[in-house]
Amino acid sequence: MIDDNEFEGIILIEDLFDSREKTVILKLLALKGELTLSEIILLSKLNHQIIKKHLNYLVKIKIIVKKEFSKIRIYQFNYFNFKARAIHKLI
Repeated sequence: MIDDNEFEGIILIEDLFDSREKTVILKLLALKGELTLSEIILLSKLNHQIIKKHLNYLVKIKIIVKKEFSKIRIYQFNYFNFKARAIHKLI
């Protein structure tokens, strides 16, 4: 039997694709390479707060990286993370 503590700290694929919003964000970044927050909002037609919440989660688990230049935030896949590379290839 698998103990729940065994999965602590492990990112499960169902956590990455558990919402339509996260899937849309990952797909946009996979197709476009890198995007600003404004571009993601424009292309996805999703709510600003929802996008920020999902982007923060994806940055926290190191699937994507955020580059900041004063007020501009650019997001892209973290190609140094093998999980992120696998997700990019999957999409």
